[in-house]
Amino acid sequence: MKMPDAPVSYWENKILDWEKLRYSRLYFFYPVSWTVRSRLYTSIRIIKKRAQKDWTVLELGCGSGILAAQIFTEVGEYQGIDIASNAIELAKRRNLKPNTAFLAGDVLGATFEEKNLVIFLGLTDWLEPEQLRELFSKLRAKNLFFSFTDEKSVSRLNPYFYYRKIMDKSSQNFSYKARNYSEEEIQNLLKQFNYSFEIVKASTILNPGVLVWAKK
Repeated sequence: MKMPDAPVSYWENKILDWEKLRYSRLYFFYPVSWTVRSRLYTSIRIIKKRAQKDWTVLELGCGSGILAAQIFTEVGEYQGIDIASNAIELAKRRNLKPNTAFLAGDVLGATFEEKNLVIFLGLTDWLEPEQLRELFSKLRAKNLFFSFTDEKSVSRLNPYFYYRKIMDKSSQNFSYKARNYSEEEIQNLLKQFNYSFEIVKASTILNPGVLVWAKK
C-alpha cells in the first residue's frame, strides 16, 4: 500500500474508519481495539474526577469529538484541534454546544493560549522526540493529560506488537508512523519544561498504553 505524501492526507483517509473500528460496538473484537476503548473510558473517568467546572480545556488530536462529547459538561470551555478537516466537521455536528469549539489544523504549527488542561490521547505515538519536545515547549497549560505507548511493554506477548509490525511494514519508507517511548524519555522531556510526572494508568503486558497527568 502506497502511503500518502503528507500527514493531512494520511489522517483524512484514516481517522473516521479508525474511530469506527475501535469505538463501535459492532467491531468489539477487532484486533487491539479494546486497548483504545479502555484508554478512552479510563480517560473519561480521570478527567471527570480531576477537572473543575470553570476549567478551560484544549484537546490536541481530538478526532471527531468523541471524548469532547463526554466531558464538555464537566468544564467551563472545551476546544479541540485535529489535522483532519473531515473529523473536525463531524466533531462540530456532534458537539453543538456553546462552550465547545473545533479547529482543523496541525498542532505542530499552532500557537496556544493558556489553558487549565491540555489533553492528547494517541498523539504522542505519532511524534518524534524533537517534535514532542517542540510541542511541550509551546504548551501553556497548568495541567497535561496524555498517553504514550510504553516500549518495554510492546513485547511478543502483546497483540499490539504484531499489529504494529503489520501496519508499519507498508510504511517502512514513510516517516509518518507510530513509535513507542520509554517512561524515562517522557519524564525527562516533562522535566525540561517544569512539569511534574504522575502515571495514572500504567502499562501491562497486554496493554502497552500509559496515561500521564503532569502539572506545572
